[in-house]
Amino acid sequence: MIEFAPSVIADRLQALTRALDAHDTLPGALQVLDSTGAVLATATFPRPSSAGVVGNTLTLGTPTASTVGTTGTANAAKFVDGAGVLVARMSVGLVGSNAPVQLSALQLYAGGEFAVSVATLAEA
Repeated sequence: MIEFAPSVIADRLQALTRALDAHDTLPGALQVLDSTGAVLATATFPRPSSAGVVGNTLTLGTPTASTVGTTGTANAAKFVDGAGVLVARMSVGLVGSNAPVQLSALQLYAGGEFAVSVATLAEA
């Protein structure tokens, strides 16, 4: 078993925000993808993306709401930096599931609003 000091846990969590904020001027984003990897919707984080770390939980700044670009079923999501470089890829599920990204509906419709109400990551 490995037990990390709180300062190490906080730094590991902040590594995500350093990667999201890696581009000199453009902010990072959360992209929701269909099963082919096509982007259905994008939520852009403020810059800097971190709203802080408390204990073992990182809270990201609330992303800007956007319009769904393409109709489809959400299958995965990814964090990208401002240049579109992959930071992390994760599964999606409905609210209440164990998925890292939880959506109120998996079917997204072009022209609909895509908004993120809370963005947190916890390290066990």
